Amino acid sequence: MTPSRIALALLTAGLMAGVAPPPAAHAADELVLSGRAQTGADARDVRFTFGCTPKSGANFTGVLSVVLTVPEYEQLSPVFPFETFEGPDADAGKLTSLEATGAGSPARDIFEVAGSAGIDADKPFNFELDAAMRGEVLRLRAVAKVLRRLVAGPGQLVWRQANPHPGGVALVATLPVTPADAARLQSLLGPCLAVAGRGG
Repeated sequence: MTPSRIALALLTAGLMAGVAPPPAAHAADELVLSGRAQTGADARDVRFTFGCTPKSGANFTGVLSVVLTVPEYEQLSPVFPFETFEGPDADAGKLTSLEATGAGSPARDIFEVAGSAGIDADKPFNFELDAAMRGEVLRLRAVAKVLRRLVAGPGQLVWRQANPHPGGVALVATLPVTPADAARLQSLLGPCLAVAGRGG
């Protein structure tokens, strides 16, 4: 189970028990930006959702996250096996490449991610990359290394989701980051990047 799903489970349990949710767990800790994805001959709009919940408590661990949302994903099922990445127990391997360009040299790393079918009207699939603010030091540093390029100024983020089937087409999503986007990302992600810089 990914850290954000653990946090959701704890939040749900707390609500059922009449416990107020931690102040960090709300939509203000997210920023959604629009990008474009290419999968073989198909091109479509996608969404990148960035999240940062830096605070940790006895029953809550903060998370630094990026989610790639692909609308109407079932249209792509003949060429890309989304089901391989579905669920907290998905074990597709390290097939996710994130590369960010911006101030300084490009930053790139490879990750393992899981995903889920969304309930939004556009019937999306969500690929989720997250790192806990404690207990996942190496993963947190790797995610932060990439995202730091985006908060430093205008640039671009490329999410390449490799196909687990040999010879299969990859899903490549690109997000242009404007100066205004970079400023918003800095405001949101800054606290989590600071924790990552201290080693989690």
